[in-house]
Amino acid sequence: MGVARKFTFVNDVNADYRVVKDLSPLESQKYIITPVVAGEFQPPSLTPDATIASRMRQFKGDASRMIGINASASAKWKTKNPDPRLYEEYIASYASDATVVFFGTSDAAAVVSSVAERFRGRVIDMTGKTSIGELIALIAACDAVITPDSAPLHIALSLGVPVVTMFGPTDPSRHLDTHMYRHVAVLRRKMTCLPCYKKTCPRNQYACLDFSPQDLADAVDGLLRGRAA
Repeated sequence: MGVARKFTFVNDVNADYRVVKDLSPLESQKYIITPVVAGEFQPPSLTPDATIASRMRQFKGDASRMIGINASASAKWKTKNPDPRLYEEYIASYASDATVVFFGTSDAAAVVSSVAERFRGRVIDMTGKTSIGELIALIAACDAVITPDSAPLHIALSLGVPVVTMFGPTDPSRHLDTHMYRHVAVLRRKMTCLPCYKKTCPRNQYACLDFSPQDLADAVDGLLRGRAA
């Protein structure tokens, strides 16, 4: 038995499920939202709590920039999470002038803790330590964010924070409107098996996540140069 009509969280607006089911997540969201917004569809925006944001900005200290890193998209999606050594090597080689703040879910806490210990004074570990409001304010305080395909990506986009995102098993064209957002750099390997939308790699190789510290550095620097221009 199918569902003929799908209702949204807006009580007086409904969407035809026969249409929505064939759309990408991005297209379906636009289809649902467009009838309840006035004029042309605009990208969503967020405003952090001013008091919390002020506290989060203090993490930067005397560094020339603050880079936020989301170390884990999800414990269930191994195909979305790059090897943590990628971030460690990026910090060692390309972020000597930065304060680096790790955030995200607590499943990455053990790995991030060892990185923070190695770069004591330069790396701040906030994994599993923020509320939603604090996470929004923390991302807003960053000069740039590095993240896999996950919620912090969309938070950064909505805040207007430059964001470098790594896509593995999922298709960025289905989840991300790069024409709407100019402050995003998408890193994705060209592989015949993508997009697979699998939570673990059938080949047990995870080659789709084989990004280099140089990839991250080039993308971050490119976004920051573009913003400064």
